[in-house]
Amino acid sequence: MKDVLLTDGAAVTGHPWMATLVSVLGLYQVILSLHAGSAIMVSGIIGGILVAASPWVMHRSTTLGAAMLVVGTLVWATLAWWSIIAPLTAIVALGIGGYVLLQTRALTRQRSSA
Repeated sequence: MKDVLLTDGAAVTGHPWMATLVSVLGLYQVILSLHAGSAIMVSGIIGGILVAASPWVMHRSTTLGAAMLVVGTLVWATLAWWSIIAPLTAIVALGIGGYVLLQTRALTRQRSSA
């Protein structure tokens, strides 16, 4: 039963929908920051672009992709700490992006050992 769950999970994460979801969260961050103050707006736009690009960079360099994800979410969420949406979006993006990172590393190890 455990093997079936692992193969089903690998089949789901093999599709880019989770990486696309992280990119959508990054674009959502850009849209939310357009109506904020100057420092929050700049950090939100730059951070949103970093978050949106991070899952696609993870396929080439997992370290760079993880750094882009963490910096892009945490700087904006820290500057807009008083908002509910900014930290919540950061937590969701970090959670899903972390899962995509782990799956990308596992697939990279699997391909290198084959």
